[in-house]
Amino acid sequence: MKQLGAIFVSMLLTTILLAQQDVTFTVTIGGNKVSLYETVDIRFQIEGAMAGDFTLPEIEGFEVISSNQSSQFQMINGKTTIQKSYNYKLRAIKDGKLVIPAASIVVNGKELVTEQQEIEVIKDGKIKPPPIRDNNPLFKADPPVKKKKKRTGIITI
Repeated sequence: MKQLGAIFVSMLLTTILLAQQDVTFTVTIGGNKVSLYETVDIRFQIEGAMAGDFTLPEIEGFEVISSNQSSQFQMINGKTTIQKSYNYKLRAIKDGKLVIPAASIVVNGKELVTEQQEIEVIKDGKIKPPPIRDNNPLFKADPPVKKKKKRTGIITI
């Protein structure tokens, strides 16, 4: 019973410590100038609190190639740190000065907002466009089915 009480007190203290931390929400972009069809990494990171669901804002001129999340919780010498990151790999599909709009998330009842970012996408011809999925047999959902030949004949024993 004493162990259960110690665990409860430990969790309560951790929650209080996390509530006292400053919470920040930032965006980091893997470059501010990319070629058309090149990919760029974008990370939205919350420090000081765990957050709920995050939805990537609509980003014109880019397509999402992949995404993942990571969380980190550390307690060293009584100092608690917590981080949650939402990572995206985007492909530029339009040239010009494109805007990564401000993103927002609600943490502990408070709305946090990142700053808007700009990426210049240049059409330099270094990177070829990706294959079109509709016409490429490698991306077809159902591969062609081979028909088996019907065997007929006389069997002798």
